Amino acid sequence: MTQELYPPFDHRVRRRILRCLHRGDTARTAGELSVDLNLALVDVWYHTRVLLKYDKVKALPPDMAQANAPIESLVADDSEVIALLVSTEADDEAR
Repeated sequence: MTQELYPPFDHRVRRRILRCLHRGDTARTAGELSVDLNLALVDVWYHTRVLLKYDKVKALPPDMAQANAPIESLVADDSEVIALLVSTEADDEAR
């Protein structure tokens, strides 16, 4: 990928998390995402925190004090984000 991306989208793990949330069309915990994406929980938690910082996902409940709080996408209806996720999927999954 040669283009520079806005920080919440500049890492393949964050894009994979968003794809997983969009496909499931439901809130998921970091633990569930970790299993689905076959990634370490600490990695999923870190990248989820980045997405939270940029308001691309939200935690239920919003305080996110617990690592097992369900996460929900806030960009599922954003056509530009969806297009980005589609266009980067093959490269992201190949790594």
